[in-house]
Amino acid sequence: MAQAQGARIRVYVSAHGFGHATRVAAVLRAVGRLAPDARVEVRSAAPAALFLAAMPLPLRIDHQVNDVGVVQSDGLTLDGAETIRRYARFLETREPLVRAEAESARAAGIDLIFGDIPPLAFAVAERAAIPALAMGNFDWHWIYGEWAAQVPEGERVLASLRRDYAAADLLLRLPFCDRMEVFPNIRDVPLVGRRARLDPEEARRRAGIPANAERVVLLSFGGMGLRGAEWNSLGNLGDYHFLTVGELEVPGGTRLREWELGARGLLYEDLVAAADVVITKPGYGIVSECAVNHTAMLYTERGAFREYPILVREMQRYFPAVYVSPAEVRRGEVGPALERLAATPWPTAPPAADGAEVVAATLLRHAAGAGSAAGR
Repeated sequence: MAQAQGARIRVYVSAHGFGHATRVAAVLRAVGRLAPDARVEVRSAAPAALFLAAMPLPLRIDHQVNDVGVVQSDGLTLDGAETIRRYARFLETREPLVRAEAESARAAGIDLIFGDIPPLAFAVAERAAIPALAMGNFDWHWIYGEWAAQVPEGERVLASLRRDYAAADLLLRLPFCDRMEVFPNIRDVPLVGRRARLDPEEARRRAGIPANAERVVLLSFGGMGLRGAEWNSLGNLGDYHFLTVGELEVPGGTRLREWELGARGLLYEDLVAAADVVITKPGYGIVSECAVNHTAMLYTERGAFREYPILVREMQRYFPAVYVSPAEVRRGEVGPALERLAATPWPTAPPAADGAEVVAATLLRHAAGAGSAAGR
């Protein structure tokens, strides 16, 4: 592979949930392994810790709001009409940001812009005349499409999204995807996900999970948590030991604060690998981590989000997955579903999941080509 010596890459990442940030982090880890002298800048409103954990190359991270994602009140409840209204307001003030980002990218000698998957990235790349690659399993034009008719601003928002995404040179399309036809050039790549660094036994020991715990269940509802959950009854499921991170807590279970992960030498993906089961709402980040770390899933609905049925249909090619209703999750009535999951067989030949390495190599090839064209 022709590597880009000292490649300069600027990355724009949507901050909706953690999935965009975690898969970009997996790609940048692979970039660091392939090209340790690469210089990477990240622009995102996602927590910096998601990018920095176990990163083999230095990153410059600037906190920046690149889009609005989806308006949600908790991990399972969203507001599509308000999402469209907020993006329309964002567009009204975006032009100075596009201009400033394009000027700074040219001044910094950026070879390549990489976006997952804020439209801003490609507006900046077009303004700066810098090649741009996108990565995603959905785009905001597709997600917003079913909500746009609810508000007067809808068509203006969709038109802006079409223009911005058309400026990308290439979309690296991940599994669990829609057709994403708003992009002019598309290449399919394997699943990208964060792999655990620790073996499950060591991760359990560091997390403080009792050695006699038979089946470990990780409750994972992203940065927004789960409002109004009553989980006292989970403590009565004697065959299961529950693990939570952050504000979530189960009587008799193991609870870690976010800061404790680093203090104990743990990454979140280590916890996924340490668990036999993850209870969650399907999003790309947690689905991909269950897939690459060989963990089963008990899943619930996540509201009227267009990605959801695709994830549900396709994820069972990678690992066992059983549905439980949101009401049952909130009441902690998951015992029967856990037993059904335990009886579900694993797929015999899951698809490839080496997308981080494939995407990293593609970025470096495109950055090398851009640098050569610029006479560097």
